[in-house]
Parts: sequence; structure tokens; C-alpha cells
Amino acid sequence: MLEKRIHIRFWLPVITIIYSFILNSCIGSSPIGKISERDAAILREFITLNNLIGQIPESIAQVDENSEVRSITITNLQIDTLRISPRLKELAFLKAIILRNNKLQYIAPELSELASLTLLNISENIFKAIPQSILLLKNLEALYIYNNKRPMVVPNSIGNLANLTELKLFGDSIASLPPTIGSLTNLKHLHLHNNVLTNLPDEIIKLQNLRLPTNGVGFVKLDGNRLCNLSDSIKSWAQKYDPNWAAQICDEL
Repeated sequence: MLEKRIHIRFWLPVITIIYSFILNSCIGSSPIGKISERDAAILREFITLNNLIGQIPESIAQVDENSEVRSITITNLQIDTLRISPRLKELAFLKAIILRNNKLQYIAPELSELASLTLLNISENIFKAIPQSILLLKNLEALYIYNNKRPMVVPNSIGNLANLTELKLFGDSIASLPPTIGSLTNLKHLHLHNNVLTNLPDEIIKLQNLRLPTNGVGFVKLDGNRLCNLSDSIKSWAQKYDPNWAAQICDEL
């Protein structure tokens, strides 16, 4: 998993020192005020905000622009809209933002300005569709949106994310995929299981860089859908990358 690889990669240089800054039960749009010099020195690798109500605070970006903050994790937000301070662009080393298990329905357009991001996890929220601000992050390599708490639409602009190597859209009640998914030719991991798909676009067979199953471990997951209307060519593609997909039982129409 790219998320794990990023964490491992950045832990290695600080194997004897854990750089983290944890803020719990904060309330307000800018809850932590000015970061002290001592805290700024600590804030190198990871920031975790729990139970925050408001926005990613500007105070985070008060760390020196040469600091090595690489990951921001925010959980348990009690709002449906996430505002993002433009000052986050100053965190030149920022690679990952994790916004799991919140109540988010909207993410501000400013997210698209964080060009250094390579991993984004917005799973377990309440999105109607993948936010457009995400679909402009052309350097993104891993996008995780799983177990969304309402049916979710995958827009045509998903094809903009040409650098994706991992795409996890499972448990989202997705009913269809756009043909533009065939543009994601760098994908190695594709998880679409436990949705309500009945068909796949013909263009999906263009995804030929996906990893083949190894020792019973699959990197493409299609099970838990109702893929009963596949063409012969897509059936062959599915069988190649996920031998378990055909185990489903389809009701006769």
C-alpha cells in the first residue's frame, strides 16, 4: 500500500526520534494559535488532528516553510465542509493528507493547489461524488475513498489523475464507472469490490499495468458486485486480474 510505503519511507531517517504533534478535542476555526518554537521543532513528520471542528488551521503552516511535515491526518470532524488554508502550500514536503471517518460532503477548491500531494485518503465520509478539487491533483499517486456513507458518483474527470498507481473505491455503492477510467494506465492496484456495479466500461481493458495475483493475494478486487453484463473481452480481463470475481451469483433478468 502506498500509504504504508510513504510512512515507512519517512520513518527511516528518524528511526530514533518520533516527530509528531497531536491536537485533541480542538474547537474553532483556528484552534491552536501560534505554535511555539519548541513545538515547531517537534513538528517534522506527522500532524494528527482529532475531533477538530472547523478548518485545517493556519497555525500548521506557521512552521518554517523548510520543515519536513509530510503527512496531515484529521479524524472525527463534525462538519460537512472542509476549508483549507492557502498557507498549506508553504509545506513543500507535504505528501499525504488523510481525512478518514469524518462527516465531510465538500472539500474546498484550495485543495487542488497542494501540488506536492501524492496520497489522499478521504474514506468513510458522506460524499455524493468524488470532489472536483481532488480530480485536479495531477501528481496524486494513491486515492482512497472507501466505505463512503452514501452512494457515490465517479465523474468523467477521474481520467485526469494519470499518475495514479492505487485507486481504492470499495464499499461506496458505486453504480457505474466512466469510460475515462481507461486513462489511468499507471494503475497497479484497483479495488472496486462491494459496490453495485453491473457492468464495466470497455475502456477498462486498457489497464494493463495492474499487478497480477501473487500467492493468492489480489491487487484488483471486483467481488461483491453484480457484474452480470460483461462482454467476453472484459470477462477475460477480469478473470486475469481477479479470479474471484466470477464467484458471484447473478439473478436471471
